Amino acid sequence: MEPFAGAILIRDKSTLVANMVVPDLGCSLYFGSLSHRLAGSCPHSGGPKGQPERLVKERTSEVEAANRAKSQFLATMSHEIRTPLNGVIGMTDLALDTELNPEQREYLDMIKLSGDSLLAVINDILDFSKIEAGKIDLELADFNLRDCLESALKTVALRADEKQLELLCEVAPEVPETIEGDSNRLRQTFLNLLSNAIKFTETGEVSLRAGVENEEGDSLTLHFSVADTGIGIPAERQKAIFDPFTQADASTTRKYGGTGLGLTICSRLADAMGGRMWLESEVGQGSQFTSR
Repeated sequence: MEPFAGAILIRDKSTLVANMVVPDLGCSLYFGSLSHRLAGSCPHSGGPKGQPERLVKERTSEVEAANRAKSQFLATMSHEIRTPLNGVIGMTDLALDTELNPEQREYLDMIKLSGDSLLAVINDILDFSKIEAGKIDLELADFNLRDCLESALKTVALRADEKQLELLCEVAPEVPETIEGDSNRLRQTFLNLLSNAIKFTETGEVSLRAGVENEEGDSLTLHFSVADTGIGIPAERQKAIFDPFTQADASTTRKYGGTGLGLTICSRLADAMGGRMWLESEVGQGSQFTSR
């Protein structure tokens, strides 16, 4: 019987899912994250030729099915939680419009702030689970790019003002007024990057820039960047910063909060829209996230 040895590439867009041992083959199969290798070392298959490959395919199918079920569960639960939470936030808004004494208003403001924070976490989980399940839908329609940028900036302007940060926007003259794409997903990407930049910046500025990468006939490649003068990201953590549930370090999570999904969603959306995203950062000097 011929020995079975080698490496098989498994396309699995999730975090570490399983470490399974196949008794029939006497080897371990490791199912890892995106484009990791499934390594098997088997002295003898103990069965007909081709059986190891068949078993590997079966195990791979089982793991992929489990991943789909996990993503579907997250999407369903996030939706079911978000629906009543929207009711809580809505009724709190109505209560804040009534006659209240200072103490009552303070309590309701705390409820509103906590509800909005929880809703943001749920929305991140819902978006991530949709992306993982391959159910992210992109719309192709003409929209005004400058209006999209302005809308994202207006949303975060108050938070920047509260921290006394300068909020800048620069659009190159050659960038067209109207482009085709998914304005909602593009705005979501800008919002995530701008919110992160403001969160991790104590003094200085946060900027959003748009320019033309190259032009071929009627087709343009645009690039967008969000830069800040914040705490920066250590070089050893930059490679993993786009991984799910990842932040610069544990102290960052404790101090600033967050799920660690925002950058993952931005990166996956950039990929889905036919582009890519990368990072340039220096500790103590700030960070710049660029996509095209």
